[in-house]
Amino acid sequence: MKKILLITVFAVLLLAPFTSIKAQIEIPAYNVTLIGSTISFEEDHPPLPFLAAEERNVIVIANDDNPSTAWINIIVYKLDASVVYGPYTVYEGSGFDMDIDENEWGVDITSYSTGAKVSVWIE
Repeated sequence: MKKILLITVFAVLLLAPFTSIKAQIEIPAYNVTLIGSTISFEEDHPPLPFLAAEERNVIVIANDDNPSTAWINIIVYKLDASVVYGPYTVYEGSGFDMDIDENEWGVDITSYSTGAKVSVWIE
């Protein structure tokens, strides 16, 4: 029993440096301060059949406490990973807007300016 526990702990410690941890935040999210390497914003609802013909938009806005200085790099993707768009750079004062379908979508923030905040929602 002790040997199995020791092997399990050793395996976890050995593999830990190779796993990437990213923050996951549910959409919609407003004025989220960006901290960490990669931050993911994801929808958390099953696709609804009555939305099949309806177009939706994912909207991303960058801001910070200093006017016109924030920027973020984003990737927009379907949660099933069948479609990936980007990378795109979003500057403060010029939000990002993209047509999406009825499936569940996500936005990864891959890099950003110091002190940047982001709002992500779907209309």
